[in-house]
Amino acid sequence: MAEKRIIRTEAKEEVEDEEAPVEITWSEWSRGTFLKYWFILGAFAVDAFSVLQLRESLDWPYSLYASILILVLLIFVEYRLHTYLWGDGGKWSF
Repeated sequence: MAEKRIIRTEAKEEVEDEEAPVEITWSEWSRGTFLKYWFILGAFAVDAFSVLQLRESLDWPYSLYASILILVLLIFVEYRLHTYLWGDGGKWSF
């Protein structure tokens, strides 16, 4: 007859003061996550539509220069606003 195997394991060490995950509130989630994604989506829409509107309203060489200039300025302003709101130590960062 077959002999039974005995599996021996070492005792697990107890973890002291293990921090439980903290659940965020509804307002923290909406400001921290939901509005951030809407901000990014809105920024993409503003960038795309402003460049397209400039290309439609101005003549060829000026529309290209104006579109590039406006796009660079918009991206800079959007980056600074995003950093102010959600960056390290930002108004809505957690």
